[in-house]
Amino acid sequence: MFKRTLIFGLILALLSLIGTPSFAQTKKAKKTDSEQTSESDNDAAASDEGEDAPEISKKKSKTAAEEGDEEEVKPKKKGKSRVEIEANFNSDNINLVPTGDEGIILFYESDERSKDGQKKWIFVKYNTDFKEVARTEYMASKKVNFVKAIYDKSRKMVYILLAVPVNTGMANGYSKEVEMVQYNVRKNKCNSVTGLLPTPTTITDMYMSQSTVYFGGFSNPTQKEICGRTILTLMTCGIYYCAVGGDNAVKFHPMLYYADFKGKQIASFPISQNDNKGFVSNISRGIDSSNVAVSFCKQTTKKDLFVQYVKLMGQGGKEGREYEIPAKQGIGLNEVAVSTLADKSILAVGSYSKYGENIKGFTRKKLKHGHITDGLLTTGFYISKLVKGKQSFLRCYPFKNFFKDGDNSNQNADYSTSQEVLFHDPIETKEGIIMIGEFYYEHYHTETYYDGKAWHTRQVFDGYVFTKALVACFDPENGDMLWNNVFPINFYTPPYGLYPHTTVMSNPDDEDIVIVYNDGKTLRSKVVNNGKMQNGTFTAAINTGKETDKVVSTSGSNVEYWFDNYFIAYGYESIKTKGKLIGGRRQVFYFNKIEYR
Repeated sequence: MFKRTLIFGLILALLSLIGTPSFAQTKKAKKTDSEQTSESDNDAAASDEGEDAPEISKKKSKTAAEEGDEEEVKPKKKGKSRVEIEANFNSDNINLVPTGDEGIILFYESDERSKDGQKKWIFVKYNTDFKEVARTEYMASKKVNFVKAIYDKSRKMVYILLAVPVNTGMANGYSKEVEMVQYNVRKNKCNSVTGLLPTPTTITDMYMSQSTVYFGGFSNPTQKEICGRTILTLMTCGIYYCAVGGDNAVKFHPMLYYADFKGKQIASFPISQNDNKGFVSNISRGIDSSNVAVSFCKQTTKKDLFVQYVKLMGQGGKEGREYEIPAKQGIGLNEVAVSTLADKSILAVGSYSKYGENIKGFTRKKLKHGHITDGLLTTGFYISKLVKGKQSFLRCYPFKNFFKDGDNSNQNADYSTSQEVLFHDPIETKEGIIMIGEFYYEHYHTETYYDGKAWHTRQVFDGYVFTKALVACFDPENGDMLWNNVFPINFYTPPYGLYPHTTVMSNPDDEDIVIVYNDGKTLRSKVVNNGKMQNGTFTAAINTGKETDKVVSTSGSNVEYWFDNYFIAYGYESIKTKGKLIGGRRQVFYFNKIEYR
């Protein structure tokens, strides 16, 4: 059982020599069984000489606790806690999935190809002491890329979605071949089902239930539609593009698919019966084990804002009840993330916007890179509860309710923002319903190019910039806000990196709720104890364990809850060795074990 007070301390003193094979070495040649065994033995020896898991300690000085200062705890010598794998920031895509006390699964695409061009994917299993214990290969279609991965704890399976990318002007669009790979964690074996998507699709979420994996998002324009729109725009000197509303001229519809490993098929669900726009934003646990709750939006008329819905979908394509989340007059609900509570009611959270004459020029929103943007300013958060399909309450909280403590001189300031909010599924705890939202905006740069006749400029999408996170607790009976806290999270993620950056650990036998995030160079945490957010942010630098090392840049930094009281932090680092002129820089993918005490 956890103690009652917190200090965030991190012990990151690491191995000087890592006993795992480098990513580059793995890609160059297939190793023999004896070579792999030798490497595993070396890894075990290195583990004995290394240092143990870094700690998030719960001891804090009285002065720091009262003043809310950041405090860092000095490292202590222990066993192994870090692995580095040689990797390239720009071309290597290493993926990590925590699998609880089974360890972690690392998988990536190698440079090796079969005679017919199939891609070789490598799966590596590490135990909780970071020793490599298994390795296997999977041959995938030569055209597919990695999309998403989830872990099914009950069946000890990792599910990986691979799909063929397509350029439709929207982020993460996929079409044609789709492969759902099932990796058996205990048997170290891969199985898969393949299929064809009926239309190019951007995937926004994925969820596992029983023997079926659900994934969905929204349809993209086909190449035929793109070509037709381009030709008409050129023929009319841009009049067609302006007249029909630019990118809004393209229809996008909510799409939901499932991969059935028993039936060996990938098929689609009839998520929406009309021809209006919409998209699937969230897939989560249903009211019982036989269904899932699919959150999606659609337009009821061409002039309406998007209306949010929750639909229950059963196994084998069985369509269930559909529930609307009614909005108050004068506001629009922008998106929704849902959780099913213990009493089988459905709780929904999201952001909302005002609309009407008070915001000139904005009457509706359009879809961009998978989320509704470029329209109404986001005004605040909402929470709603559905009991047997009927709305029990809808509570709206303007941003000024959250930021007022930071600006006591202007309590009535309008805190509406053009930033989007990425929501976690609501978390049911004994304290109440925990909601977490992460603010972000899209980052672009301007390119100039010459087409042979004239110079042109264009906006190129770089990725997402995350700025801050908001955590709040609500009473599940009436939606009253019990407490809230806003804190900075400074991240930049590439175009495929729209995923949550904070992770939560809530122990039912303890009063602490721990929120941890990785900003690339530092691990930070916030703790809720007895329903109150503790003062201060507790930090610790992510070091390599060598005093001569300097981390020059980071990418893809993340942290996830692992098992018991452990987290795992990982990402890419470019490291320079001080005083070494030649060969003094390395690029690695790292992962660290972090203990919460």
